[in-house]
Amino acid sequence: MSPVSTHQPTADALVLFGATGDLAKRKLFPALYRMEQHGLLKIPVVGVARSDWSDQAFCEHAHDAIIAAIPDALASVVERLMARLDLIQGDYADPATWNQLRDVLQNHLLQVLALVAMEPPVGHDAKYLQDEKAKVFAAMKPLDPSRMVRGQYVGYRDEPGVAADSQVETFVAACLEIDSWRWAGVPWYVRCGKALTESATEVVVELREPPSLLFDEAGGPIPNRNLVRFRLGAQDGVTFTLQAKTPGPHLDSQDVDIAVDFAAALGERREAYERLLDDAIAGSSRRFAREDVVEQTWRVVQPALDAPGPVHPYFRGSWGPAEAERVLVAGDTWFAPSTAPS
Repeated sequence: MSPVSTHQPTADALVLFGATGDLAKRKLFPALYRMEQHGLLKIPVVGVARSDWSDQAFCEHAHDAIIAAIPDALASVVERLMARLDLIQGDYADPATWNQLRDVLQNHLLQVLALVAMEPPVGHDAKYLQDEKAKVFAAMKPLDPSRMVRGQYVGYRDEPGVAADSQVETFVAACLEIDSWRWAGVPWYVRCGKALTESATEVVVELREPPSLLFDEAGGPIPNRNLVRFRLGAQDGVTFTLQAKTPGPHLDSQDVDIAVDFAAALGERREAYERLLDDAIAGSSRRFAREDVVEQTWRVVQPALDAPGPVHPYFRGSWGPAEAERVLVAGDTWFAPSTAPS
């Protein structure tokens, strides 16, 4: 008997909530243009927003967003896309705006963490991928507020629309634990924020030290642990930081990076939001979180939401507040992002 597929029916319309917002402007409209250009967009696109805009104003907004992101955009492609757009005024949190509202929040960092921690799925269907992610979150302990630090960059309260006494964080660092046979005792550090030293998304896997050190004959510094770095988003790829013996008679080592840039090795891929929207239209759930997975992520973060703690200031261009160091286990450190090979 063949397994039951979880593939959903192909969509007959694409609905964008928050269609006048920053995410749609920077990411979604350029992605829709690419889909139209490649002949992948064949359905109406309905925007939902609280803004009291006319359809014409909405189309002009989308047009300007596309030109800003893609200066050489073809007028014929833009025109075809504009013909698909429509705007409905409404609040996505208001049930009157659409039927059977579900408040689903995909926590990006936790989803990435689950992909690293999960066991291999037993099949190709998206159901099996979601099953393994659900197991990770089921074994994850609720976030201890004492193992989390919130930050806010200096000057945030001067931004338009921000209250002078705002306690909204622009930085979070935390330590998570997965209480499973494979991962018990292994700390999982997450760190994200705005106005940091650089913009990057990277997973760093630090391997355990071997039971006996080979490269330590001269009594010098203890060799660093080997690392596997997964670069996500722009310039995605993987870097292995390995210990290699230095020239000479002594068994000493130093870090050596072996890096692969996926675009250089495999060719350029479609932009992330283009792939995401294409999957949504096609009914593929592989890139989306299942309901039970989302509920588990809320369970994990709820204690920190209930008792978030103070917001610590940090300067633009830094790696966040100094207090972020206290979420680390003694002897651990935060890693700066690697760079793609030139």
